[in-house]
Amino acid sequence: MSGTNLIADEPGDLRALIRTLKLREAELRQRMIAHRLNAPLEGAQYTVTLRSTERRVFDTALLPDSIRTDSRYISMKTTMTITAKRQTPAQTAQ
Repeated sequence: MSGTNLIADEPGDLRALIRTLKLREAELRQRMIAHRLNAPLEGAQYTVTLRSTERRVFDTALLPDSIRTDSRYISMKTTMTITAKRQTPAQTAQ
């Protein structure tokens, strides 16, 4: 976390860490898929198994325009979002 421990810095620091971890996980995932493991991979603490799954997806783009643009089928949803943007050195000096 940031040395100043400002609440505004913590979400940005966490997201940077999550981004780094997700990239590393994706790298490892690709390596395991490339090796086409056909048996569980045993580690010191974890066992990793690759499996493929399928799921049904409802594709609204395939619906006729008369349904997609009909306000009876549209609802509004409000979401609160926190954004974190790293400040430039000039901004932090202020």
